[in-house]
Amino acid sequence: FNFLDRQLMSVLIESIKKDPAFATTLPDGTTVGLTDAQMGWMTGFWFALVYTVLGVIVGFLADRTSRRNILYVGATLWSGFTVLCGLAPNYPTMLTARMGVGVGEAAGAPPSYSIISDYFPAEKRGLALAIFSMGVPLGQAAAIAFGAQIDKAYGWRTAFIAIGVAGVIAALLMVFVVRE
Repeated sequence: FNFLDRQLMSVLIESIKKDPAFATTLPDGTTVGLTDAQMGWMTGFWFALVYTVLGVIVGFLADRTSRRNILYVGATLWSGFTVLCGLAPNYPTMLTARMGVGVGEAAGAPPSYSIISDYFPAEKRGLALAIFSMGVPLGQAAAIAFGAQIDKAYGWRTAFIAIGVAGVIAALLMVFVVRE
């Protein structure tokens, strides 16, 4: 779900840019939608800044507290903020929600790698981490497949909401499956 949520924005970017709710009227009366620059700042710089700074902090916390709980809170946050992306009425709200996705996703990798390292002995850890890493292309593929289909049938907002809700449910299930 981490990479599904991350890739979803890229899949839906053109639909978001065309949404009249995000249009701005210039002083000369011309109406323009979101620009490539705005989308780039939102999906690139601001997301990456939040994600990288908090990733280090989460790594520190993962060494000292419950990794499973960090992962649960992170997954719930990134999925919840994905839902908020679908509810955003304007660009500043969407930007804030997107940064919130970065906050949650920063809590994904550090505790996951640590938990996997505890679950598997050194001689099996490479395979375990490789299987875990398959989540990246699988999540990206799911975003393309499901995000595009939901957008086509019900609109981009529904895609964010549906995938975000599914992520919250998966986070809840994770609490019962993953042990510290």
